[in-house]
Amino acid sequence: MKNIVYTVEHPDDETLWVGGTISALNESEEYNVYVLCLWGLLEAPDEFREECFYKATANCKKSYIFTRGSHGDHPIEIGLKNMGLAPADVDLMITHPPYGDEHQHPHHKIVYHESKNWGSQHGVPVGSFSFFAMPFRYKQIAMHAKRLGQLHLLNLFKVERTTVNEEYNFFPNYYVQFLVDMQHKNEMLEKYHSIDFNKHKEGYYAWTSNCEGYYLTDAGLEVMNDLIESMPTPTNSENLYSKYHNGL
Repeated sequence: MKNIVYTVEHPDDETLWVGGTISALNESEEYNVYVLCLWGLLEAPDEFREECFYKATANCKKSYIFTRGSHGDHPIEIGLKNMGLAPADVDLMITHPPYGDEHQHPHHKIVYHESKNWGSQHGVPVGSFSFFAMPFRYKQIAMHAKRLGQLHLLNLFKVERTTVNEEYNFFPNYYVQFLVDMQHKNEMLEKYHSIDFNKHKEGYYAWTSNCEGYYLTDAGLEVMNDLIESMPTPTNSENLYSKYHNGL
């Protein structure tokens, strides 16, 4: 089984932006999902929200909130150790996008850079979830309409490098989007009694979105590809465009 570690800044980040795919990965026999929340790295946590986090991520293999000083150890190392993982055990780390999600949160950006640097040091591929496609150039490479239960493959884009990637200093190879089971995502969100539901619903696009996206490297897609390949093609086994030549 492959180990995927999500690193997030706040409790509920993992649910708000990728709760649906985390639920799907938890149901897969191919993955162990871990969630590491680095809340204590930059903010002072509270016990109630911490308790909600553990309830929301109860179906994951393991989860952990970093809540206090590191005493010289890297917070990611501390988190992994508390979840029973060594760096060599991590097949893919997924974290915030470099722009900091919907509200361009500065702490989300810091967690992105911490995760990226840690991955570079240990040879672990790092991907980013992103609720919206960044203004890159894309080529659709998904040739089958795939669905596994309530999980649908919506798009699998190859990111074609342009000067825009250089402007953002972000160089993913792929962007994959899933349509997810909102019931599973909502069940996770409901565990967060510590947040103002109405305020979050009004203030976050992703609160009611059933679309979840990931920017991945070649190595990152290789890890996620077990999920994609396990999704049947209800329409037919052919390339959707195999009979499309010079128009209809």
